[in-house]
Amino acid sequence: MPSLQDTGYRNQLAEPPKWSEIAMGTLQAAAARRLAALQSAAQQTSGNTGIYGGSLKGTNRISAADWKLAQKWGNTYHVDPRLLVAIGFHETGWGTLGAGRKGLTLGVGAYDSGATYRWAGLNNQLAEGAKILAKHGVYNINDVMAGKARWWATEPSWKNGVATWFNRLWGG
Repeated sequence: MPSLQDTGYRNQLAEPPKWSEIAMGTLQAAAARRLAALQSAAQQTSGNTGIYGGSLKGTNRISAADWKLAQKWGNTYHVDPRLLVAIGFHETGWGTLGAGRKGLTLGVGAYDSGATYRWAGLNNQLAEGAKILAKHGVYNINDVMAGKARWWATEPSWKNGVATWFNRLWGG
């Protein structure tokens, strides 16, 4: 039986296939389109006064500094920063309830069995939250509603709660 080297397969396997280059170019183009859409949404909403990205009344507000952090990490991972804020409001009332009072604003690190505070603090919550969402292909509220984020929480109605907050915050 001839070896892989004798048949020429060894050289073929050592070189990256051409389709991967094409696929990577397609992924880069898609990422660039998502980033442009996020930047456009951020520009359209930056002049609003309620939440810095929405028109909220009462106590449902975040500071300009918090909104900038949401934009920073959302843009870094191509995740809609409005989604990050909606998750934070749904999970902890933007840090005012439950584990949010201990720094787990988005609930990253909060489990049914207990909590780990490895990602405590708003910057860490937004960074890790956006990273995890992107890793699972969740970039916007439509992805959440399609069930792509069902792993985030054990609560069956979690996606509806996040969507309710998203619509409440941005008039979706």
